[in-house]
Amino acid sequence: MYERRFGVISLLRGRAYGTSGEWDKAAREFEKTLAGRYAFGPTWPAVQFHLAEAKARSDDPQGARASYEAFLAAVPRADADLPLVIEARRALGETR
Repeated sequence: MYERRFGVISLLRGRAYGTSGEWDKAAREFEKTLAGRYAFGPTWPAVQFHLAEAKARSDDPQGARASYEAFLAAVPRADADLPLVIEARRALGETR
């Protein structure tokens, strides 16, 4: 049930693929999560961030840039010192 509501299994599967260096597979899992009916659940910003990371590491800088921008747009009031926000801003600067 939790998977149907929030896409947690796809998120974890994507993270596992990323940990093993299979970034293309990771990106597909994250994209499945975002395309599902749970695309705007509580995990959405994290999925968007990890999709950007997967795209950057699978040599898709335009996709990475778009995903980092979507992540930062989704958390406009987040604390500037949050690790994901810091990493997204750093990585976004590198993709320009």
